[in-house]
Amino acid sequence: TALCMGLYMNVVQVKQGPQKYAETLHGAVAVDPEAKEIKFYVRRDHLPQDTEASAADGQGHQWPTERVFLHPASVNFKARKYGRNWLVYHDIAKTSKVFVRDCTEVSPYALLLAAEHIDVVPTQGKLVLDGWIRLDAAARIATLVDALKARVRALLLQKLESPGLDI
Repeated sequence: TALCMGLYMNVVQVKQGPQKYAETLHGAVAVDPEAKEIKFYVRRDHLPQDTEASAADGQGHQWPTERVFLHPASVNFKARKYGRNWLVYHDIAKTSKVFVRDCTEVSPYALLLAAEHIDVVPTQGKLVLDGWIRLDAAARIATLVDALKARVRALLLQKLESPGLDI
């Protein structure tokens, strides 16, 4: 969570695509996608300054994200499966493409705690963090997270006012 909070502006969405299966003698078995089939997206306003970002997906929908690629020197470059749909990165650069590197997976709970603003979309069972990170969750999760963040904030203020306080 601390890593996510420190690198929250550097969030990457991982889109792994539909599950594929291979037929065996004992039935179908799930197979991991090829690394090149996994797509990565960052928030458009977090791209390097000299990058031209497209404003739509070709169907008239405006999206606040832009596709990026993992740098070939990244440890995750050949990864074929991610346990979570979100990463944070340390570095982004544009050469032939926009590349991110030094990235690691983060949990949706870490994103919830790091988010500044949480919108609830009750009809879809979704939470939208800071206008672009979409999570499947009930509305009550947002309420609980807001209460938790308020309590942690209060404890931190107490600690700042009284450094010797044991919390």
